[in-house]
Amino acid sequence: MWCSGVQISPRHILTAGHCVMNTVNTENCGNDTSSVVSMMIPSQQLSIYVGTGAAKIDGSSCCDGNIRGTGYKAIKITAHDYDYCGNKDDIALIEISVDIPDKVSVPICMPTEGLPLQQVLYATGSGSDPTIPMTFTTQCNDCLPDVVAQQFISVDESMHKIFATAYAKSTCPVCILLEA
Repeated sequence: MWCSGVQISPRHILTAGHCVMNTVNTENCGNDTSSVVSMMIPSQQLSIYVGTGAAKIDGSSCCDGNIRGTGYKAIKITAHDYDYCGNKDDIALIEISVDIPDKVSVPICMPTEGLPLQQVLYATGSGSDPTIPMTFTTQCNDCLPDVVAQQFISVDESMHKIFATAYAKSTCPVCILLEA
């Protein structure tokens, strides 16, 4: 299984919670959700490949089965209380064994506390857009079209949702490979 992530420090990768969890009894999501159990994948089963973005000269991507980039081992995984059935709290942090050198990759720019916000807010990241359909001819089922930038439209505080327009592109800047 391939997942994408983003480097947020020299030693930390932010990714989706479902990428680091094994979930069983998923067929019970509509009925008895208490029997649906997610268990953390042992960190030894993850390999992190940095510098595997789809912007390759040959047009290949990290999700085509060919491993490229610099490999690192995960030593610690911290995941939020992921809710498979409700598709909520889908976030995890992976600590790798050594710092990623700046010549390989640099962390994204993180905002400082108290940063004054502009009128138009942008979010960047990677995640599937359910409005972009997959087809039977899609070569990599785990490499869904990604939302890579969003422009803020409005906030519904009662629903705790932000509405935005999305710009889709398929990228995999950091790939996380689950080793069986």
